[in-house]
Amino acid sequence: MAMKKNKKPDQLLKRGNVGLIRLLIAVNESGSDGISTFKLLQKLGSTNHAQAFIKRAAEQGYISRNTGKAAKRGQFVPVYNTITPKVQDLIMSLIF
Repeated sequence: MAMKKNKKPDQLLKRGNVGLIRLLIAVNESGSDGISTFKLLQKLGSTNHAQAFIKRAAEQGYISRNTGKAAKRGQFVPVYNTITPKVQDLIMSLIF
């Protein structure tokens, strides 16, 4: 039997989501412009687990990932991560 995907933002606060919450806090702190994946991985200090959390957050609709433009020819194209409105609403409901 296949497991259902976590589609409700309130399920985010379940036990075992600490790494995902750390990721969302870091993305939220970056503002509306988002944060590149490279800088996000540096900020979190873990590439293997953080990459899994980024993939999971994107699949569950917690973050959106948009490609930018390379700064110079021959450099990799950065991917910017931004928080989605449904997570912003959840954060606001927890704060107020």
